[in-house]
Amino acid sequence: VQGMSYILGVVMHSCSVESQAFWVFCQVVQQHSLDALFTEGLPMLKLLLYCVDRMTEIKLPKLFSKFKCVGMTPFLFASPWFSSLFTYNFPECATNKIWDVFLAEGITWLLKVALAILALKQDALLKVDDLEIMLDVLHAAPATIRVETLLRKADDFDFITAKFVCDLKSEFSHPSMDQARTYL
Repeated sequence: VQGMSYILGVVMHSCSVESQAFWVFCQVVQQHSLDALFTEGLPMLKLLLYCVDRMTEIKLPKLFSKFKCVGMTPFLFASPWFSSLFTYNFPECATNKIWDVFLAEGITWLLKVALAILALKQDALLKVDDLEIMLDVLHAAPATIRVETLLRKADDFDFITAKFVCDLKSEFSHPSMDQARTYL
């Protein structure tokens, strides 16, 4: 799976022995129930993208509307964030700080980081009417946002809890969502 190599790269950078890195990676996957992020059909990735879509709709409604107008979906910009656990295209210091909290708090922290990126880039994104330019803004975001600013903003989203994610998972899993899940 594409993101795995980036994740293993970060883990190997922290471990002196290759076999140790493998076991640390296995522990992270097991402890945070990430196996579904890498299994056939990518069910966890689809759920996380749905969560980003709904969180944007709830907390950043103007941006959500803009995204709908230009055909922007979380699949287009957030897939690499989650499939690589924020290691792809992020500066090493940012990845390390994101992971420090992720390892303690779990996947809800990564959702907070995703929403923080959107919130911090919202003004720039609202000024643009072109999907490609919006994607450029979001792909460049990791290098243009100070990590301390990103972490503070992510920490502001205290509504994103395990229960909130569980509620979104129930919503996502409901049979009436079959049509909506196809865009992911």
